[in-house]
Amino acid sequence: MPMNGQTSSLSVRDRALTPPSGNDLEIELEELIFSEWANPGDRLPSERALADHFRVSRPLLRETLRALEGRGLIRIEAGRGTFIEDLTQVDPTRILSAARQGSITPAHLIQARLMIECSAAAQAAQFRSIEDLDALKLSLYEMHNSKDAQVHANADMDFHLRIVTASQNPVTQLVYGSIKNLVFGLMTRSATDNTVTKEGLPLHDDVYQAIADKDAVLAEQVMRKIILVCQEHYGDDLNLPLSTVLNRRAKSNPEHKALLNAASKVVRQPLQSSQNSHNSHNSSGRQGGITRSSGVRHK
Repeated sequence: MPMNGQTSSLSVRDRALTPPSGNDLEIELEELIFSEWANPGDRLPSERALADHFRVSRPLLRETLRALEGRGLIRIEAGRGTFIEDLTQVDPTRILSAARQGSITPAHLIQARLMIECSAAAQAAQFRSIEDLDALKLSLYEMHNSKDAQVHANADMDFHLRIVTASQNPVTQLVYGSIKNLVFGLMTRSATDNTVTKEGLPLHDDVYQAIADKDAVLAEQVMRKIILVCQEHYGDDLNLPLSTVLNRRAKSNPEHKALLNAASKVVRQPLQSSQNSHNSHNSSGRQGGITRSSGVRHK
């Protein structure tokens, strides 16, 4: 790792035969910044060196660097160069809007979800309504019966959002809403992984039943198991930036390329409120009501 204020050296790596577009270049620079130059104050190589490395025009590079500066990842000082920002000193809303695209990994999200969703599941078991149970059951039905990964991911997101809503804790809802796009990216990655869905789906039935039975302790325990399925099966993806995980998986998974690319864009969107977050997924993939039970019951 280079010393603060010193020029960092580009790592040698394979590059695609086709130079990146503006959006792809921004992603490439994010990956490079967070994988090679994590120290605040480190100076990036010159524009010429970066343009040569990525084989792009300098106007495109400048435009991309300005976008990164606007998101709080770097600062550009005339006559001195471009430097990595200290994210701990940046406005928190800029950190959430910017850092999540480059530094937040599935491992980070798993840790956050354990803190938020396990407690939410316990609270949901205490305060859930019949309406909450009906909504959870609909999401479960879609997860069990859909052969489409996109519908599965949307239903999974709906399921977890409904549990947070059922907790009746507005602060929990606000916090979860702020990371909803990131969680959706994680769920999309899981929906395209048969091992994860096969192991995780029965656990969703179990947490539903615990909430229906008002068993707060069991609901919390099962939610923990659900979240940790990702940790057990993600392998190398666990500690890579989430946007990188989705982009790499899209390239190696033609069947789900469009879905994974779309999810990569979702994780790069601005923050949404919890209510907007829920509304954006509440009707995804749904046509009509439940036509048959998914094997769960409620009281």
